[in-house]
Amino acid sequence: MKVLWVCKGPVPEASKAFGLPVSAKEGWLVNVSDRMGKQPGIDFALAFFSEKLAQPCEMRRAGATAFWGIKSASDAESIRRVLKLEAPDVVHIWGTENEAAMRVMEACIAEGIAERAVISIQGLVGFCSQHYMGNLPWAAQVVPTLRDVVRRDTLLMQQRRFAKRGEYEARALRLAHHAIGRTTWDYACATEINPEIQYHFNNETLRPSFYRHRWDLGQCERFSIFASQAQYPLKGFHNVIEALPAILRRFPEAKVYVAGENNAFKGGLLRTAYGAYLVKRMRALGVTDRVRYVGMLQEEEMCAQFLKAHVFVSPSSIENSPNSVGEAMLLGMPVVSSAVGGVGDLMSHGVEGYLYQSDAPYMLSHYVCKVFEDDENARRLGESANIRARSTHDPDVNFDALLAIYRGIIAGGA
Repeated sequence: MKVLWVCKGPVPEASKAFGLPVSAKEGWLVNVSDRMGKQPGIDFALAFFSEKLAQPCEMRRAGATAFWGIKSASDAESIRRVLKLEAPDVVHIWGTENEAAMRVMEACIAEGIAERAVISIQGLVGFCSQHYMGNLPWAAQVVPTLRDVVRRDTLLMQQRRFAKRGEYEARALRLAHHAIGRTTWDYACATEINPEIQYHFNNETLRPSFYRHRWDLGQCERFSIFASQAQYPLKGFHNVIEALPAILRRFPEAKVYVAGENNAFKGGLLRTAYGAYLVKRMRALGVTDRVRYVGMLQEEEMCAQFLKAHVFVSPSSIENSPNSVGEAMLLGMPVVSSAVGGVGDLMSHGVEGYLYQSDAPYMLSHYVCKVFEDDENARRLGESANIRARSTHDPDVNFDALLAIYRGIIAGGA
């Protein structure tokens, strides 16, 4: 079986082969791509896009895997060149959220292999654009900072870019014969775009570190909250800020740690409108000293930050199946998440964690306090979360299911 993956960006092995910086992004692909490269009977190649490449299209090997670097997703000639030279039995396109998926599907049609191409659904930005602002006040949405004006990156512009990428996404799915998904939400969205698409179910395998460690209440920082992102309104970090005063009234020691770039406490041309709003609300609510940005974290560092927390919070206004929730569950820690998108397919309320209405920060504070006030409950939630996540994210089961999908596509498209 000859398998060609096409990814938005490089996995770490590809980055090393091309001398590119290793990114924390695309981390969920590492486990599966490593396994694909070592699987007997599979000739595996992986193509990715990066403007940092010196050449328009170049191939380098690492072990048995051929890595193709393509400089631009709009370079149809290079995409078709890779398809011709690799002559894959199946093409697996990871993610719909950008122009690349559409361009690769167009190239597959041109090469006569569209029926042997499959798209993995990740975020579905067209639908996410409808929820981009969360419950952010209108004034915060429309008043830009100097940085936003100079860079032409206001919140409304960001939302429009999501919607534009959603147009590429919709075209890619309309051209596709096959899609891989994992939640009721992505099934509903994909089939709304293309009612004829053949939908294949395959859960995700997460980053290796999260299978090796377990959360321990006795080793964490008591009354600490961890959120994995706060870069833009869709991720809902403003709701964590709104929930903090009620949490602090009951647990004065409480702190919030958040990963990612610190876009709040920067000044001048560096502060975004969303960051400015977060700072404004922190100051108004008197919680500024309770929020700590921990920066961009690589896999092991991220895992350690999860383990340090008393509870993990996912406050997004929309998600498909957020890997951060899966990782927290896999570590066996209590999770409080907004009940959005496909999250309900990952966890059940009151069993593996707590679900709350995304625009109700008072319920977020309620459930965080339920975790803080009862150690036995916190341990029970974490243990149940671990059991379910080990089933959902079982590497062997998911890998075998993926290979079965490939074989079915090849048989049907031969």
